[in-house]
Amino acid sequence: MAERYGFFNAVETSSGTYDRTYNAEDFASYFSKFIGNGVFANPSDGLKVSAQSGLKVTVKAGSAYIDGYYYELTEDTTLTIQVNSSSYIQTDSVAIRLDKINRKMSLMLKQDDTSVLNTTTVKELQLTTIKKGVGVTNISAADITDKRPYNDVCGFVTGVVQQISTSDLFSQFTAMFNEWFDGINP
Repeated sequence: MAERYGFFNAVETSSGTYDRTYNAEDFASYFSKFIGNGVFANPSDGLKVSAQSGLKVTVKAGSAYIDGYYYELTEDTTLTIQVNSSSYIQTDSVAIRLDKINRKMSLMLKQDDTSVLNTTTVKELQLTTIKKGVGVTNISAADITDKRPYNDVCGFVTGVVQQISTSDLFSQFTAMFNEWFDGINP
C-alpha cells in the first residue's frame, strides 16, 4: 500500500539528520487539490489588460494560481506591443507562465502567438489576445479580447473551496423523497 501524508515537524535523529523533509512541490500538490487554476476574482479587474495610447497596454495588478503555485502582480504594468510589419493580421497574447524548471512565474507578452502551453513543466494562463492590423500604430479596446473568463485558457478562482448550495441539495432530497413516496403509494 502506497500512502502519502503530511505535514509534520521534523525531528532531528541521533545521526544529525531530520526524519521529515518537504519541498515546494509537496506544498503545491497539496494546495492544488482545493484551489483551482485561474485569476483571483477579487478585485474583478485583477490582471485585466486594457489599451493605452499608441502600442501600449496595461495589465492591472492582481493575482493568479497555477497548479498550487501563487503569482501576484503588485502594481499595474505597461507592456509595449511591437508593430506588425508582416503582410497579414497578427494576434499577440498576454499570459502568466509557470515554469517549474526555472522555478518562477512571470507575465509574458507573446508576439504573434495565441497558443497556451500546458506541459508537465510549463503551464500558462492566457489573460488576453490582442489583434494587430498591418502597420497599425495604435491598439484600441476593440482589438483586445479578455480571456480571463474562459476556463479552457484561464478562468477565475472564485472560491478557495467550492461550496455546495444547500438549497439545491435540499431540492434534490425533496425530489428523491417525493419519488420514493409516490412509488409506495398506489
